[in-house]
Amino acid sequence: MKESDVYVIKLSTVKTIKIIGIILIAVILIWSWFHSQSDSSQLQTQQSSDSQIENTSQIEINDQFTNIKEQHYTHLPITYSIDIPSENYYFDTYYGKVAMVGRETKEQDIRTAFKLIENSTGGIVKFREVNPQEEADIHVIGLTPLEMGTFLSEYNASSDGTLGLGLHENITNKITNGTIYFQPIQYYENTALWTYSRCTLANKEVFPDTEIHEILHSLGFYHNPTYINSIMFPMKLTNKCNVKNIDSEIIQCLRYIYSNGSLIGDCALTNIPPYLKNYSLEEKKDLIWNSFPITYSIFNCESPEKYKLQNVIRDFETVFKKKNLFVYNENTISQINFYCNDTYYENLYESEIADYWENFQPAIKSYYVENMGYLSRSDIHLFYPSDCKRVSYASNFELVALYRAIGLRTEEGEDIKDFSCSYIPGFSSKTMSRLKEMYPSLST
Repeated sequence: MKESDVYVIKLSTVKTIKIIGIILIAVILIWSWFHSQSDSSQLQTQQSSDSQIENTSQIEINDQFTNIKEQHYTHLPITYSIDIPSENYYFDTYYGKVAMVGRETKEQDIRTAFKLIENSTGGIVKFREVNPQEEADIHVIGLTPLEMGTFLSEYNASSDGTLGLGLHENITNKITNGTIYFQPIQYYENTALWTYSRCTLANKEVFPDTEIHEILHSLGFYHNPTYINSIMFPMKLTNKCNVKNIDSEIIQCLRYIYSNGSLIGDCALTNIPPYLKNYSLEEKKDLIWNSFPITYSIFNCESPEKYKLQNVIRDFETVFKKKNLFVYNENTISQINFYCNDTYYENLYESEIADYWENFQPAIKSYYVENMGYLSRSDIHLFYPSDCKRVSYASNFELVALYRAIGLRTEEGEDIKDFSCSYIPGFSSKTMSRLKEMYPSLST
């Protein structure tokens, strides 16, 4: 090889190396650019996926029944779980070891109850059972009598004779979750029966009335104290199966709600109100009706209590020299609804937000519905101890109930502060002045 040839080869090698280097640099730059684009695409894809997840979450919490003002769950199917303890015994402090009988039957009755409600609506309302470990809209829980007693004691109530308890929580008129508690009833010294007072019809079919009753509570329905054969009547006659079906009015209401109002009907004849807010006394807020007259009804009250409420209303009209401020409706939900309750029975109300609650003394619990800044409904629960029931004349217990019904929550006149079911009602000037401020028409 000539020297010149060697030189030429060296020059060619240098040039080749330079070309290869340029190519490598170009390749690296192209790869880097492509990789950054890929990362960006992946990031955009991930962001898009996250956005879809967020949107899905929003869809899940959106209300599918926006045309409905009554209390309701926001979606279908409504899921439920059943958690009845598998233990066969619990230990009572008096009897010792107590057998709990009929758990499997109880679980089946609960499932039957959900199915009967679903079928009664023609499949408009749908339920789906999930495992107890999963999130459910309605949790059905079994408690021993000891556990139920401890639970109810927090509400100043007794577990004696309590077959079940149905509860629900709301955000406005949307039900966020429901809980149902059952307990076995101790009907013999060492035996407690989950299926106590189980109802079997003449055709041998089981009608799980207690289970249906509590499920309807968790769906937002309140008691119907006016009709003994209603599935929502407050008490069960244990020796009779007088309730053999679900009220047609309740079925119509459920179909109306969960069709978003597309099916003909309404809930006017049922006791499933729009969201009822309880205002504690600490909130210091008076509520006002738009105008008189105001309709009212009285439920679950014996004749003396009914008379006393109506007498106080007449006294109110007399004091303000106005006729027909209130119009009475018989056996139908009105703007104002008074409910008489026994302090020993069905007093599951938080003591700190009930008026004048102390050791089973007379108590009043008020629930309200507002619309466009005005009252559209008030439900007033009066808890009568036995000594109040023996009083034949109206007292300022009924008077304060009327004040609460028309929205007076803040004024502390003597007729409100001196509270007793034995005091003859007297309208204090301070209270009357406040009522005239709230309702100028009372001054004219």
